[in-house]
Amino acid sequence: MVYGLVLSSLVCAAQSFDKKINSATLTLPDKEVKGFVTSFDFSADNVQLSWWKYAKRFALPQNQRTHYEVTIPATNDSKELVIYTQLGEETGKPITFKLGLKSDNMSEDEKKKYQDQAKALLLDFKRWHYLRHYEEQLEELEKSVTKTAGTNWDEWMAFVAQRAAIIEKIKGI
Repeated sequence: MVYGLVLSSLVCAAQSFDKKINSATLTLPDKEVKGFVTSFDFSADNVQLSWWKYAKRFALPQNQRTHYEVTIPATNDSKELVIYTQLGEETGKPITFKLGLKSDNMSEDEKKKYQDQAKALLLDFKRWHYLRHYEEQLEELEKSVTKTAGTNWDEWMAFVAQRAAIIEKIKGI
């Protein structure tokens, strides 16, 4: 019976992924920055921590209280880039996550190029976040089935169905 409760709690906690990204403006303390916005079915703290983990793979995110700032050093074929991210101010779910670039001193062609890359980065982050979430769900599901000694056929089939549902969500990403 406990196994059934674990399964139903995983079903209720399932989040849905969508690829929708819209244009948005980040309101920073000293300026406004054009960028993009997407929504997450997670708490603001969860998304903020996830962004920090994601971004620190390529740079060190700096918490500026109202937003995060990530500076990507210049390379031979690209400029130094400053990425701003900001969580929506509304409460509840879904929350919004905005990403924009510092585009001062960029030509129009560079702005277009880097804006396209910023949009792709936002979608990549969202995919990464949801995949990590689904992987954690699968791990919890696996742990719950191994803890259940003498699993009966109905419980096993419920496990298989739940696992298949999570895998289908992963395929949608």
